[in-house]
Amino acid sequence: VNLAQVSGVASCANAESSNAGGVIEQTVEAGFRQVSTDIFTSAKDASSSSSKVFTTDEIMDQLNRSGFRNIARLRVPHDQPSEVVFASILFQDFCSLLASAEVCILRNCVIRFELVMDLLEDALLSGVFGSTREMQDLLSSKLCPPIHSLIRVLPDNRLFVYRLLRVILILVERFFNVLAADTEVFLVRLAKMLEASDELVQAKVNRSTGVPVAAKDLGQICTQWFAAETLRVIMKRDHGLFLATHFDIPDASVASNADDTHKVKIMQTIVLACISNLTYLDFDPERLPMVLVKNDIAPFGAIGITTGVSEASAATSMSIVYSCISSLVSCFENQHPN
Repeated sequence: VNLAQVSGVASCANAESSNAGGVIEQTVEAGFRQVSTDIFTSAKDASSSSSKVFTTDEIMDQLNRSGFRNIARLRVPHDQPSEVVFASILFQDFCSLLASAEVCILRNCVIRFELVMDLLEDALLSGVFGSTREMQDLLSSKLCPPIHSLIRVLPDNRLFVYRLLRVILILVERFFNVLAADTEVFLVRLAKMLEASDELVQAKVNRSTGVPVAAKDLGQICTQWFAAETLRVIMKRDHGLFLATHFDIPDASVASNADDTHKVKIMQTIVLACISNLTYLDFDPERLPMVLVKNDIAPFGAIGITTGVSEASAATSMSIVYSCISSLVSCFENQHPN
């Protein structure tokens, strides 16, 4: 990776901003993602090899001489290969796009939200964030804040919600050890999304009197199902047990004093939210895909393939309750074997 490659990303971003449409737009986006992916892959390889290390001053000088802007706000890793440094800068630009903030390499390009989330997803899956603590720190300092803001006020756009929740899923599954506080916020917010709103309670009353489901209510149910599916995937297998041990039933042999006992019972909060979800959903018990409720390897969205969104949401909530209770029981048994 060198400044020519980084400039290539900037050129792709400018082309993407031109909104050419059709085949041209798709080709530009594919090229943009490929160059971006190459930068993060090169950074991962360089971090585990004997690549030449540049000082922060040397990197900043290169950026200044190349005309890039807003570099003073960057958090640049110290004494890292140039590949890692440039990957960190590009990642911070992606995060700035989410926050509608000033960027450095991408030169204030306007890039559609879905593509930004794809680029972030590619970066998170590249493996580079397991290389250095400074790269991991960017997750909590640069990426999580705009995601927390976005998830608080979700638009009526299913694709937007789906892409956002996919990134949250990766963060929780892969980086919990360095994002414990952010994970707590994500899980509580996801649980909150499952609780009955006044609009959906009224919608259930309307359905009981023969009034059809409004498009807005159906969209909200679909959004809640996406949130439930995210929780279901997070809670499955050993990950649910790990979260239960950290949040709900901390190991007394590890806690050094009473203050180490976590105050928020995440599993309890999620179970109560799922029960709330089930109370207002108007679903047909005969159409529930019960075979998938206890299936801890079903991928995201699998429960909704053969049934309606209300039945899918109900089945997903049941699956979460089953996983949470199983994790809590296993956690308790592990700590009290006798």
